[in-house]
Amino acid sequence: MNLSIITISYNNLEGLKKTASSLQAQTHQDFEWIVVDGGSTDKSVAFLKTTNADWKSCPDRGIYEAMNRGIDRATRDYMLFLNAGDMLATEETLAMIDETLARDPGFVYGDSLEQSVAGKIHEKPAKPYATIGKGLFTHHQAMIYKKNNLRYDLNYKISSDYDFTYRYLMDVVAHDLPVHYIPAPLCIFEGGGVSQTSAKVGRIEQYKIRQAHHISGAIATFAKQTLAWNFRQ
Repeated sequence: MNLSIITISYNNLEGLKKTASSLQAQTHQDFEWIVVDGGSTDKSVAFLKTTNADWKSCPDRGIYEAMNRGIDRATRDYMLFLNAGDMLATEETLAMIDETLARDPGFVYGDSLEQSVAGKIHEKPAKPYATIGKGLFTHHQAMIYKKNNLRYDLNYKISSDYDFTYRYLMDVVAHDLPVHYIPAPLCIFEGGGVSQTSAKVGRIEQYKIRQAHHISGAIATFAKQTLAWNFRQ
């Protein structure tokens, strides 16, 4: 399988164990697991020594520098970002992804499952990728990218994955590369992370990203996101 799975972590031993267990349970085991640990002071390093991960532990400047380090270390053509605490949806997920990657797509995405802090899981169907101007159309952990020279912009602390995905898709479209949608959940996203606890900062960053890329309707989208968030709360 031509896939590198990149996991970033910092003082999240239990999350690492969940992700590792999910990967070990896969029926398809031909993948590369890269772990970028931010210099954890818990027992994460001791645990990583017991795994088959290609791992390194050292301080970084945040999640996106860690992701860039993961990209730099990836040796396979495709990348899936599965952070500590996140899991693959089923034991057959990688086998299903492998069948799709055999078609040499430019980009692959699927649906997601989201686990709340209380432990409840609900499905989040993906939207069409053409809606990228309004935000991420599925969880970042349900997207598979073909490795290229793009890197995450460290000027964004929460929403650099949106900027990265937008730039990536513009390149895919410009080169007329095929995009494949897998109509099934690919990941179980662990809720309660920084994108949810600092949602306002994320919305402001997304607004700035839309302005930087001259995406129309930036103000209207920001207003709709804010109203939707307040309603959910």
